[in-house]
Amino acid sequence: LSEAKRRSLTRLLDLAHVHGAGELEAACHWALANNTTNLASVVSILETKVYLTGDQPRPPVSPIHDNLRHHDEFTNTEREA
Repeated sequence: LSEAKRRSLTRLLDLAHVHGAGELEAACHWALANNTTNLASVVSILETKVYLTGDQPRPPVSPIHDNLRHHDEFTNTEREA
């Protein structure tokens, strides 16, 4: 484990002492669900308590374009011979 990773993990554990283990766990679940898993993001999530609001970031909207295919076109496992 690198020294930087060790410091991040120590800081993360320190957050449990400040905010409580339950809040840290809820914030980490929110961070994982929203793909914002760096330490600064977890600290921000804990400070703003965004995990309590139930708000989720909106996924990006794909533009409608003739050259884009729908995901259903890629899920067909049958191949034409």
